[in-house]
Amino acid sequence: MPNLNQLVLTASDYKVLIIIPTGTGTSLTFPMLTADMIEWTNASENEDIYAIGIEDPVGNKSNANKYSGKFSLQNGELSAMLQLCGMKTAIQIRNATLAITAIVGGYSKVYSGLNVNSEGNSVKAKDKQSIVSLDWNAISIT
Repeated sequence: MPNLNQLVLTASDYKVLIIIPTGTGTSLTFPMLTADMIEWTNASENEDIYAIGIEDPVGNKSNANKYSGKFSLQNGELSAMLQLCGMKTAIQIRNATLAITAIVGGYSKVYSGLNVNSEGNSVKAKDKQSIVSLDWNAISIT
């Protein structure tokens, strides 16, 4: 039986980096040190094409791509990033770049033109950590 361990990626194999424009003509690069979840979805709008007198589609076309996702990290890490970029909230992050790579297996996705669309925070009594959740959309992938 072959050993396929190099094809199995665990959460610890991934590295995530975000490059945030500061609005002063510069950008700052941050490795995400405390991210506890990252999710990305690549989708394409689909439309089935029908013809009169035929029940099944005669074709199927795609023409609009969408790149979106979520990630969550410690509120303290996000706060430090935002302060360094001169921002008060993550929804001010516009035209950023998000790189998701895995050291093993050669996995790599880079999303460009990324905007953070929502920032969700929640803290309750006796919490040992405070996690912030961010939703994002990007305009391209390489």
